[in-house]
Amino acid sequence: EKKNIKKMKFVIAAVLAMAMCLAMVAAQEKKHCLGHAFETTAIEMSPHRHLDDISHIYFDSTTQKMRTDVTVFEPVLGEFSIFTDGHHKQIYTYNKRTGHCERHQFHGELQEFCLAQNAKHSHDVDIGGPSGLRAQVWDEKIQGFDIRLILSPGEQHDVPVNILTRGGHRDAHVTFQEWWNFQSYRTLPNQRVFEIPQQCLHHAKESRSAAEHPAVAKAAMITKAFAA
Repeated sequence: EKKNIKKMKFVIAAVLAMAMCLAMVAAQEKKHCLGHAFETTAIEMSPHRHLDDISHIYFDSTTQKMRTDVTVFEPVLGEFSIFTDGHHKQIYTYNKRTGHCERHQFHGELQEFCLAQNAKHSHDVDIGGPSGLRAQVWDEKIQGFDIRLILSPGEQHDVPVNILTRGGHRDAHVTFQEWWNFQSYRTLPNQRVFEIPQQCLHHAKESRSAAEHPAVAKAAMITKAFAA
């Protein structure tokens, strides 16, 4: 049970870190952004775990809202949703299995998801051979983490393929995230996905702000959003 709680806190901190990243990362060039709003599924892999976590992400910088539904498979199955409300400066973490909800303060605003100012284009790759998908490999550094992103360029926005993050104490933190079914919008057509559960609105437990959360520093940049 203690391992499960620790794991859940780690994943929650990771998503909080993504929200913080989205609030802080400014656009380098418009052609290296993912659009003002998007919906996608991502799988997160780590050499320290046997099973992978799956996330479904809804993001809309226009309405200042983000939701991440996370399924954790070890040490035990866990399901929770994390809602970021940029207008009211709140983040809610909702455990779908227990109904427990925590509220964190959110500082800043959700910005269009773009490469960092220090991002450098490394090289191009063809996924699936010469007739496959042409993608660009980018390297950047954020808050002490080295991040490698593979993006497929497009006329209106880029499409993420995968993200590798390394860093932390003695480079102990390594995660690989692969994205699929990515859809970009000017604003998300179904805003109801951002509706916060009543349990969170009326019975949320107040927690420390995301910036002060002790696990955020360890999990920061587990995704490039993903969601802060």
